[in-house]
Amino acid sequence: MLLISGHHVAASTLLSIVAVIACRAGDGTADATDSEHTTSAAMTESDADTTAEGETSGVVDACGVAPAEMVCVPGGPFTMGAAGTEADEEPERAVTLSPFWIDLTEVTAAAYRACVQEGTCMAPKAGAACSFSNPELEQRPVDCVTWADAHAYCAWGGKRLPSEAEWEKAARGEGGRTYPWGETTPSCTLAVMDEGSGDGCGAEATSDVASKPAGASPYGVLDMIGNAEEWVADWYDAGYYKDAPTVDPMGPTEYVITPRRVLRGASFELTAERMRAADRSYGDPESLATVGVGFRCVLAVEE
Repeated sequence: MLLISGHHVAASTLLSIVAVIACRAGDGTADATDSEHTTSAAMTESDADTTAEGETSGVVDACGVAPAEMVCVPGGPFTMGAAGTEADEEPERAVTLSPFWIDLTEVTAAAYRACVQEGTCMAPKAGAACSFSNPELEQRPVDCVTWADAHAYCAWGGKRLPSEAEWEKAARGEGGRTYPWGETTPSCTLAVMDEGSGDGCGAEATSDVASKPAGASPYGVLDMIGNAEEWVADWYDAGYYKDAPTVDPMGPTEYVITPRRVLRGASFELTAERMRAADRSYGDPESLATVGVGFRCVLAVEE
C-alpha cells in the first residue's frame, strides 16, 4: 500500500490508474507524446510495497527516484493556454519546463494537521464545512486555507507551490488536452463536480482525495480538475501570457492593480464549463479562505 498525504491507498487502486492511462494511449484518446509517459507513471505491485516500507516511491522514472507521494513531470515543451475560450488564456503557445515532481493528490486535512501540530502552519479558517474542522473529513483536501497557509505548508516539507505553467503541464500533458483525461465531457465518473445533481456529484461537499482515478492526468496525477480548486505560486495578470517567457515562466514579479494569486483546477461546486485544464481563476491571497480551495506542492528535480 502507498501512503498518500496521511492515508494508505491500496496498490490495486494505483494499478487501476495505470490501466486507465494505458487504455487511453491504446484507444487513441491520448496523443502520441502523452502515451510515451505511461511507463513513467506506471507502478507495479512490488513498487507499491517498496513505497510503504521505505517512504519513497520505489520508482525510477524520467526524474530519478521519485519522492514518496509525488509524480514525475518530465522536462520539455508542452502546449499552454487556449485559443477561442477566455481572453486571459491567450495566446496558446509552446512553453518549455524543467522536470519536476508534483504531489499525486491535493494535500489532505490529515497531512496539513501535522504541520499545525508542529507549530509551523496556522490552523485554517474554522467552519463546519471546512475539512480541517471535522475529524471525519481527514482524507479530504484541506480547504479554507489562504495562499500564505499553502505556501507555508509546502515550505515546511521542503517543497513549494507550483507555478501556473507547472500546474497546467501536470494537468494536461504535452499535447494540449482539454481535460486531464483527454477530450471526454466532464462527468462524476471523472471528477468531483456539479454534473447537474448538485455540488460534489450530489454530496454538496468535496470527496476524499484519489476517489476519481479515471480522471488522472497523462502522468497519473489525481484530482487536478474538480474537488478543490488549487492555489499556485503566480500573481494573476490577465494579459501575462502575451509577453510571458516561454522557458520556465514563474509568473509576474508583482501584482497588477489588485493583489490576486492564481487558482487552478475548479472546485466541487463548478460545472463542466469550468473544468478545462487551461481555465484560470484568482483570489485575494490574504482574505480568500473558503470551502473548496486547497493546494498541492511541487519539488524541483536536481540536475
